[in-house]
Amino acid sequence: MNPITSMKIVRLSLTNFRNHLSNTVFSFGNINYIFGHNGTGKTTIAHGITYALYGVSYYGEQNISCLMNENADQVEVKLEFVDQNEELHTLTRVRKQDKTSVFLDSYTIRQGDLERLICDKDTFLAQFNPLYLAETMGNKGRELVVKQLKPVSSQEVLSKLNQTDQEYLKNIELESRSPEEIIKEFRSMINQTERKIAVLDGNLEAMRETFETSVAKLSELYGEKRVIEEKMKAISQKQYEGIDLDDLEVQKKILSEKLTQVSDDTNIRIAQLRTKKEQVQQQKYVSKFAPAILQLQAELDMALKQYKTVNEKLQDLSVGTKCPTCFTQITAQNFPAVQKGIQEELQKIVIHGKDLTAQKAELEQMDLQGLQMFENFQKEDIQKLSKQIEELQQKQQTTVKFSDIQNRIKQIEEQQRCGNLTDDEYSELVSMQADLTHLSAKIASIDTETYEKRVDNLLKEQEKYEGQITDYKNTIHALNEYIFQRAELAVQDIQMTNVKIKLFDIVRTTGEVKGVFKFTYKGRDFEYLSLSEKILAGIEIAGMLRKITKIDCPLCIDNTESIAAFNPVSMPSQTMLIRVVKNQPLAVKYQGEINPIQELQKAG
Repeated sequence: MNPITSMKIVRLSLTNFRNHLSNTVFSFGNINYIFGHNGTGKTTIAHGITYALYGVSYYGEQNISCLMNENADQVEVKLEFVDQNEELHTLTRVRKQDKTSVFLDSYTIRQGDLERLICDKDTFLAQFNPLYLAETMGNKGRELVVKQLKPVSSQEVLSKLNQTDQEYLKNIELESRSPEEIIKEFRSMINQTERKIAVLDGNLEAMRETFETSVAKLSELYGEKRVIEEKMKAISQKQYEGIDLDDLEVQKKILSEKLTQVSDDTNIRIAQLRTKKEQVQQQKYVSKFAPAILQLQAELDMALKQYKTVNEKLQDLSVGTKCPTCFTQITAQNFPAVQKGIQEELQKIVIHGKDLTAQKAELEQMDLQGLQMFENFQKEDIQKLSKQIEELQQKQQTTVKFSDIQNRIKQIEEQQRCGNLTDDEYSELVSMQADLTHLSAKIASIDTETYEKRVDNLLKEQEKYEGQITDYKNTIHALNEYIFQRAELAVQDIQMTNVKIKLFDIVRTTGEVKGVFKFTYKGRDFEYLSLSEKILAGIEIAGMLRKITKIDCPLCIDNTESIAAFNPVSMPSQTMLIRVVKNQPLAVKYQGEINPIQELQKAG
């Protein structure tokens, strides 16, 4: 079936839906006038249409229990409509207790498939209810609009920038990468460069302090250095006297190759077993009873709520009041019968609650048994794998050849490190090497010629980093201008006669562009408008959505008694106008029987 891009509702049938207990049918034309006294069911018609399509109310509410007649086991809403090809379709949504079924042209259909065939819930409601997008959706409304915006090429945006900004962006890839992502990278680069400058500042300060305080000690440091060098020379001559270091390295290489041959297979097997053990340890118990337990708990909560409601009715029952069920005046004669009826209803709820409790307890016991069985099997597997790993490790360690090779390699490494020196002599040599390095650094730092060259180099490096930061900031400014211009180009085709939509704003303190979702009507913020102004603005917004989505959905306007006339805007193929008329029953009239536009203007 081809996607439906236009919908015109022909009939709506309601059964046990709000105040419509028996099957009630409403017929519609292009322009429909729905009127009646408060509480007669005018908005119920709008609820019925949205419930049939998406299982929600006219306001998009998911909790639709208030739409159901609490005394009925089954609710049915049938919607007949024609598409863009004038083909008639019948959509039926049936809810029996807590189970809902949806049929399109007599075939069962899933909600997701239905939305892909027509459009998603938010796209429909934003056209059907003129206040839905601006008042109900919040940031989701921004996402709905943004995903429909036409793409804007980077060349088109760059042409709107000044020459300086264009120059900064000429080598940046803007077709495949988002400017927001690039800005984050440049901010990170600024932070990194600022940290480099801070390090240079610290180095410069340290060099100045060292130079000013240590020049007088230069000859003393050279003396200490000579003493250490002479001691090191004597110990170094002893360290490797009579030792062939190249031969030791060859021996170590040969032994390492043998060690690898001995241990590779065992190590691979141990690694495999450890991986398998970790996988077993990470396995989690997945309960197959959890959904049913949650469902039973929800039913128990509902039963308890019903029990409290009925019990309150029983407690409030007295002669002279009205029956809470049938609203009959209670007298001394009919009091026992009314009381008995409520008590029987209460007893049914108690019996049902006990049955649900027993079912839940049984499922919880089965769930506990399943968890215990899972944990037992998991424990056995872990113990088995641990034992296998331990056996392989013991086998590896008991291999004489393996341990001998390891010991010999350690001996060679120790000889390479210390040579002929004792541990104390080697420690002294390492300590002297550290002292010599420290003294050399001190001498280098107070050498006048070296000091001046290093300061000059550090200052030049610092200047280079500061120039980079300036370039980065200018590039970020150009990218923000790019984002702003792109936003202006993207929304220029969706601006309306009286309504202006704002999807982007500039943060004054940082110059960044952030996403917003604001509407104005004739220059005033939407949140400060009167109800009539909000409705008129919403009609324009719905028209804008029809334009960018290219989907023609009906428009249903509630509270039309608050507006005198429509703005001159493009209207959909089908319009429904709801208005309160005092002391009048619910009625639906469409073009041909009554002219709704004239009636609406008279009401204003």
